[in-house]
Amino acid sequence: MGPWYRHGAGRACLDFGFGECGLLEIVALAYPENMPSQRVLAKLGFKQTGHHEAYGQNLLLLRLTVEEHRLRS
Repeated sequence: MGPWYRHGAGRACLDFGFGECGLLEIVALAYPENMPSQRVLAKLGFKQTGHHEAYGQNLLLLRLTVEEHRLRS
């Protein structure tokens, strides 16, 4: 799947989460070595806010608020 599809799919998921579900914030986890995922998340507006221990590994924690999403739409 090319990056343009990932971005479009991510955008649709964010629209659904913030619109239909009424979420105020969406968080994402990414492996530090997975730069393609980090780039897609950054293009979607996510900001790295720290780290989170999950799956036995230290992962990057990224967040996007509904306000930030609306400003980018």
